[in-house]
Amino acid sequence: MSDIARFIVLGCGRTGSNLLVSMLNSHPHIRCMNELFNDADRSKILWGVHARQESPDDLELRDREPVRFLEERVFTNVEASTRFVGFKIFYYHARTPQWEPVWLHLRADPDLRVIHIKRRNRLRKHLSEKIANLTKKWAITSDRDVHRDVTIKLWPHQCIASFERTIAQEQEAEAFFRDHAVHEVAYEDLAADPAACSRRVLEFLGAAPQPLQQGTRRQIVQPLSQIIENYDEIAAAFAGTPWASFLDDDTLGDSVAGR
Repeated sequence: MSDIARFIVLGCGRTGSNLLVSMLNSHPHIRCMNELFNDADRSKILWGVHARQESPDDLELRDREPVRFLEERVFTNVEASTRFVGFKIFYYHARTPQWEPVWLHLRADPDLRVIHIKRRNRLRKHLSEKIANLTKKWAITSDRDVHRDVTIKLWPHQCIASFERTIAQEQEAEAFFRDHAVHEVAYEDLAADPAACSRRVLEFLGAAPQPLQQGTRRQIVQPLSQIIENYDEIAAAFAGTPWASFLDDDTLGDSVAGR
């Protein structure tokens, strides 16, 4: 299985990572697993679209020897047709002492390819996090489940703290993988022209070009002014700051993949 190429989808929640992963998994030679080191519920392994019933052995190996788990259960335990294997990892995943070696192992692999997904409109990202926590819906696969009547109040200082935290995480990740092949994907580009964006991702991986299918829907379709209850307060707080541009509302709404 030495001819299998490895990659990660790196980023954070509410940047369209589920949308990207669903598209990658529609390619016959790509297998992209989900948040394998999400510790919100350590009794589960979020395999994703290639879900399988995790065994007690899987869970024990991941917790006890996470690097061996990657090598034996993730990067090599794949179908014969698979040529590219990856998984999604957020900046804040695998940060416990038990799982921290995962990051060093990934960085030590010179052939690992990094798809770094970001979202330019950090206000929509923050808003999406708030709505997902409110509705408990982190992924939407049907148009009928799109949020059409949800509104929420935001606090300017919390918004700015969220923006600054994400910027710091992005910069830290860029420095950490500075010696690797990295391809950046912006959610806004992926939503506006998924065909062109996915074509560039496949070229980066070295995978055969083909149309990819989207497995998720947009979470929010309304303008920001209709969703944010105190929109005028937010606009006044951001006036004259770099954050004001986030109020130039895009019409793409929010990826239901969110995460």
